[in-house]
Amino acid sequence: MCPSGRRLSMPSVNTAKNPPDELLQRVIDALQPVGVEAVNCRAARGRVLAEAVRADRDSPPLDVSSMDGFAVRAAEVMAGPVPVAGEVLIGHEPGTLAAGTALRIFTGSCVPAGADAVVPVEDVTETAGHIQLKEGVGKVVAGQSIRRRGENLRAGEVALQPGPQVSAATAAALAAFGITQVRVHRPVRLGLIVTGDELQAPGSVPPPWQIRDSNGPFFEHFFQQFPWLQITSMHQVRDDRAALVSTMRQLLADCDAVVVSGGASVGDHDYLHAALADVHAREVFSKLPIRPGKPTTAAVTPDAKLIFGLPGNPVAVAVTARRFALPALRKLAGFTHDEPPVYVHVDHAGNETLHLWWYRPVRLNAAGQFEVLPNRGSGDLVAAGRADGFIEVAPGDTAAGLKRFWSWSAC
Repeated sequence: MCPSGRRLSMPSVNTAKNPPDELLQRVIDALQPVGVEAVNCRAARGRVLAEAVRADRDSPPLDVSSMDGFAVRAAEVMAGPVPVAGEVLIGHEPGTLAAGTALRIFTGSCVPAGADAVVPVEDVTETAGHIQLKEGVGKVVAGQSIRRRGENLRAGEVALQPGPQVSAATAAALAAFGITQVRVHRPVRLGLIVTGDELQAPGSVPPPWQIRDSNGPFFEHFFQQFPWLQITSMHQVRDDRAALVSTMRQLLADCDAVVVSGGASVGDHDYLHAALADVHAREVFSKLPIRPGKPTTAAVTPDAKLIFGLPGNPVAVAVTARRFALPALRKLAGFTHDEPPVYVHVDHAGNETLHLWWYRPVRLNAAGQFEVLPNRGSGDLVAAGRADGFIEVAPGDTAAGLKRFWSWSAC
């Protein structure tokens, strides 16, 4: 059952020819954000706001000078010299401006009662304790160089909507409205599974028929950069259906999402699809019209937990985790908006085309241009490691020109 108590029902469909964004949206629409907790604002960095934040008072709380200068009555200073009767310091009660006088004022000082304008210091001549407008200065009008009380926000109005990450700017806004505790979505609990009999530890010296595991280190480094994600555990599982099902069930008991590398294809020893059936997960899609990463699979359990099955080839893992798994995890985390798209202009791309959506590694060269890196397929970690990210090339198109870009790091 999903959090609303209703059982999810998603028809199985042939998805091999649907546009990638359409398929991804099907997964996102099937998910609900994780629960909410209250945390100290100082511990909320990178978390996702779960409820609206309202202003506790007007912003600014009083009329404030936007310039260093003099608080005046506009009509009086236009009529001739006026004496400077004192000053208004930042952070001090502003008091009242006596008739026929001016008060020295500073950017951020509250405007005293009786003043209706601020004259910038560079617009006046100060002589013997009096100020007079310089020749050629235009008319001083009421409201000049004054930020009005409540012009940013009125008390009780919504300052921050739910859905964005708590950034440095968000933290500053929370502090300005006296908020020290904020309600955010708890971190998404993520379990990781790396499958393959051929995999050995990165520090080992494997025989030629085996390889060092690169998918596990990619998972750790990639997913750990997001404060709204919590990796609960990562398991390496041999190519065995029972072992995969057992590990998957163990993770699903404690996690909101599970990402698996390997076993997503249709070979005799690819067990992902059987394992998904064994844990009663409904596949939303099981093929994508992309290269690399065509076997990528997404499924949702009856209690609305997410399972992403990625191919085993390391470049395909990196591309599909970034392009497809991450946006779905963002929905679980409580984001109410997609990651804003980034487009780059690509040079030196060649004329190659595919009938699929093609993800090609690119890097920013010394001339400040993005260029496609030569690569030898979904196992070429050399090209991926040299790249700043990858671009999406539509079917039948070349890689040259303006293309959507994904970096290896993200928000």
